[in-house]
Amino acid sequence: MSTVGWLYYTGDVVRQNYSSAAEYYLKAAENGRDRAYYWLGEISCKQGKYDQALIYFKKAARAVDPKNQADKPDTSAVPFNQLKKAADAGDPNAMYVLGWMYYAGEGVRKNSAVAEEYLLKAAEKDKNKAYRWLGEISCEQRKYDQALIYFKKAAHPVDSKEDKPDTIAMIRIGNLYFEGNCAEGKNFAKAREWFIFALRKCDASAKECLAMLDVAEGK
Repeated sequence: MSTVGWLYYTGDVVRQNYSSAAEYYLKAAENGRDRAYYWLGEISCKQGKYDQALIYFKKAARAVDPKNQADKPDTSAVPFNQLKKAADAGDPNAMYVLGWMYYAGEGVRKNSAVAEEYLLKAAEKDKNKAYRWLGEISCEQRKYDQALIYFKKAAHPVDSKEDKPDTIAMIRIGNLYFEGNCAEGKNFAKAREWFIFALRKCDASAKECLAMLDVAEGK
């Protein structure tokens, strides 16, 4: 459906028709193809429907479910009891995986308090990418200023031999500034700065976020 929508949007093979393109992209979005919202936003912009475009771009920007991302840890490599034993003995990798499992509710009952405990211990032992999941937990708890602190640590890990800058954390920071969830309120300039950081690291979702911001600023 997305492919047909693209053909109508670009005018390749068939006559360009934004209404038909929107129809196919809507069907794709309803079937879980969240990136279709980005193209629905582009179509709405070309039709001068900027309020509708902003709605679509926001859906595209928020579509990523952190629990389904490719960078989630492998929870199948080690049996749970063995993993817990290693985590309780202070192994940072085990603490990180176990914390994520309790955060996501994968293989265990979801427990944000236990997840936070293990992830904090992992982060203290140089497992910097644990900070993003701590940020996600803080967002679920509506502790947005704390989430911002954690996401920034994940986005720019300091003295970490293992972890690279986390582009999803950059997107989360941008969205917090865009939505005005933190104490300082909305800050589109900072939102753009973080979205651009993510784009430079080749995060595809940053493009949707920047499009959302352009519409919100009337560009």
